[in-house]
Amino acid sequence: QLGRYDEALQASREVVRLSREALGPEHPDTLTSLNNLGGLCLEMDDFDEGVRVFEELVPLFKRVLGPDHPDAIVSTANLGRAYLEVKRFGEAQELLESALHKLEIQLGPDHPYVVSMLSNLVTAYLSCGNNERAREATAELLGIAQESRNSLRAGKIYGGVAAVALKMLEHHEYVTAERCARECLSFREQAMPDSWLVFNTRSMLGAALLGQGKFSEAEPLLVDGYEGLKARESTIPPQGAMRLPEALERLVELYTAWGRPDEAANWQTVAEKMTNETLQETGTTEHAQDGGIAAKPNEEADPRPKSPE
Repeated sequence: QLGRYDEALQASREVVRLSREALGPEHPDTLTSLNNLGGLCLEMDDFDEGVRVFEELVPLFKRVLGPDHPDAIVSTANLGRAYLEVKRFGEAQELLESALHKLEIQLGPDHPYVVSMLSNLVTAYLSCGNNERAREATAELLGIAQESRNSLRAGKIYGGVAAVALKMLEHHEYVTAERCARECLSFREQAMPDSWLVFNTRSMLGAALLGQGKFSEAEPLLVDGYEGLKARESTIPPQGAMRLPEALERLVELYTAWGRPDEAANWQTVAEKMTNETLQETGTTEHAQDGGIAAKPNEEADPRPKSPE
């Protein structure tokens, strides 16, 4: 799989080179090929090259098409996201704020791409220590979700809510994480009751309660979340693969914090067995981290389109 990705990247770079030579650096086809290369870099998590590509592309789009052209705005947002991934948080925040305001006007606040940008902006705020602004942006996102609950876009919008819940958990914003997880769980239990996403959301809600010391409320959600994910393991896509060990780790954390060491030890044994099985399947130790639980991707099922629909 990695080899095919490398081939795709090399082919995309070659298209850019040929377009520049044949058509010039500012020809629309050259800009399109450069944009495609940048999008492929983001898709493949090659964020360093993504930064280089979009740093070149953004000023070209603005000069050729104008700063308010959708392509210029989207490329600005993609550069902001690339900055976010390479931990240039202040620059990411500035670009995402600017692009979000313009795209909300052009596409509407409930467009999935706008929701994805808002989710990324919450991450930027949290990473910059602007937790109050992150909470405000989250409240905006929850309002959009509630108003769009019966729309065809609701599933994608609530994916953005789930992603924000996960970020809030990572930054110990447990009250806001609880709000997001409860709202998302209410939607998913109604719209997709047997989906693995329902049980992942239950686990996230349990984690938010665990962070607030509400152990008895957290326990049934965490147990049910893990067991539901385990029963649906075959349906979890690759980008969500770490949600199962993550749910298991939360159970270890619960019983450790609750002062129930025997139960914590039992769940730790299950976690270690899962890690060993994963290592045997992959033939590598690179995924092991944080006490035997593998590293998780940034978001539940990262809602990050490269351009608007």
